[in-house]
Amino acid sequence: CFFENTDAAYFGNLPGSFFPPNGHFVAIGVNHVEAGYARYSSVSLYDAASLIAIGSFTNLKEMKGSADRYLPGNPLSDQLYAISFRRNCTNYSHCIDVPESSLGLVAATIFMERAYLDPNGSKGS
Repeated sequence: CFFENTDAAYFGNLPGSFFPPNGHFVAIGVNHVEAGYARYSSVSLYDAASLIAIGSFTNLKEMKGSADRYLPGNPLSDQLYAISFRRNCTNYSHCIDVPESSLGLVAATIFMERAYLDPNGSKGS
């Protein structure tokens, strides 16, 4: 499945942008599971030309606690996420490696977030 359907809501950054060689992206948003609006949530980085996923993270492991560095001591920080995508994640926590071998320097990217199945029903968030 891709984009809207009856069991998930999708959000993206179309048309996307290039991944800088020495830069990074920080994906920020709501952890829909911790906020009570979904049973599963994920964010993926895609190569825009091929629509192949390069890296991703989910509510199952990576989201919880990732926003603490931006909101220290905030009681709602677990309902949010802040995950970096870098060419090299050495010495960085809450980070997804995106080596040049996976995504070239001139490749455009798309981030896609998915919130899957509202816990209070059988439809998407």
